[in-house]
Amino acid sequence: MELSYSELIKRDVINVVDGKYLGRIVDIKLVFPAGKLEGIFVPGYKGRGLFRIFDKSRLYIEERKILKIGG
Repeated sequence: MELSYSELIKRDVINVVDGKYLGRIVDIKLVFPAGKLEGIFVPGYKGRGLFRIFDKSRLYIEERKILKIGG
């Protein structure tokens, strides 16, 4: 499967263990020169309510823990 960065960041990330919505992909980590996806970053909200908009923490998910990309 081939996806551009702009297509990838539109994908929702769901935790398959508890079904919790983690947000959309905010960044990716690639290995060069192979061009292989090493992992993704999603919002790592720690605050609650309105204070979440000021939280800049991110959660890193390794490629080996990603089960599916796509519909």
